[in-house]
Amino acid sequence: MSGPADRRISVVLACGSFNIGGSERNVLNIASGLDPARFRVTVLGFSGAGPLRAELEGRGIPGVVTGWSFDPRRLRDDAARLREQIAALAPDVLHLFNYPT
Repeated sequence: MSGPADRRISVVLACGSFNIGGSERNVLNIASGLDPARFRVTVLGFSGAGPLRAELEGRGIPGVVTGWSFDPRRLRDDAARLREQIAALAPDVLHLFNYPT
């Protein structure tokens, strides 16, 4: 958690899930490669806890599941919840990877 004295750059990396895949592996590598003294990284996954979430959190990188439904009838609610989650994280940088982000 950051506070007023936290001057690190806040980065949110958003991906489709925390399951094992090429894009998700890229997210893990990027998140792990950023200097924690300079960057506060959070990974946002659209669905599922998946094995990469545990790996991220084991490295001290928070993983947040958006709970995206993938149901077109719930798009408005999903988008509103996602907007709130991103606003709460208040990133300086938001980097999106693959579908559906």
